[in-house]
Amino acid sequence: HEDGYLQSLGRTDFQVKVRGYRIELGEIEKQIELLPAVQEAAVIVRAEDETDQRLVAFVVPAAGESVDAQSIRSALREPLPEYMIPNEVIGIEAMPQTANAKLDRKALQAIKPKPTVTSIATVAAEGDLEKQIADLWCQTLKLDRVGVEDNFFDLGGHSLLVVQLHKKIRDTIDRP
Repeated sequence: HEDGYLQSLGRTDFQVKVRGYRIELGEIEKQIELLPAVQEAAVIVRAEDETDQRLVAFVVPAAGESVDAQSIRSALREPLPEYMIPNEVIGIEAMPQTANAKLDRKALQAIKPKPTVTSIATVAAEGDLEKQIADLWCQTLKLDRVGVEDNFFDLGGHSLLVVQLHKKIRDTIDRP
């Protein structure tokens, strides 16, 4: 400004802070795009609230390929630390574009995933205790159902959600 004050316009890159970690979204996108089944990728942060921030990857598959969220997440575990692995991987046909032919990240925020179950053959909970715990997982992870062989972290869980889940389990089954 003419009066000598500087005005901050915010970040111009796509570095974000999720659960205390500084993350460069472009690094994650680059690693996803190195996978042979992927043509294009974009990663955003979706936040229900401050305790439930999730990295969401949107993937346009290469010709003749399909998006396998489990395979993509597994492939990213070698080059990336766990906190940079997207909680969700959503396949889309094409990346939304702005009028200037740039990636429209706001339009990505509006795309909601189709409800899925990550286990191919979900083993249902048996007995009252297993069913109660499975219900608490569903509430915490905002899923329709989970199986006893599912991995909490593969379903989108993270350390802060573990603490919430632990409290819910303690309160529900009334054990210390």
